[in-house]
Amino acid sequence: MSVTKPRSVVLTHAIRAEPPQTLRESLDAARASGVDFDSAWESSVQSALYGYRGLARQDWSYAIRATREVWRSAYLHESNGRLERWAGVLQPL
Repeated sequence: MSVTKPRSVVLTHAIRAEPPQTLRESLDAARASGVDFDSAWESSVQSALYGYRGLARQDWSYAIRATREVWRSAYLHESNGRLERWAGVLQPL
């Protein structure tokens, strides 16, 4: 009986951050620079979606834009935003 030697795997593409992480980092940088949320939002979304095409881009775009109010509340450090209203729903039972 012969033993098959395991083959090594070569990764041929770079690992990149998922869109929400990229969006967060971009918004953090904009906030630190004193940019207002509305001015920072669109360029940050475009940055987060960079490199995505077709259905993947459409799905990520929809998900990000559907949560805009939560991102805005976090950006402005608002304590009474939608995030807090959802916190009760997301609490473990």
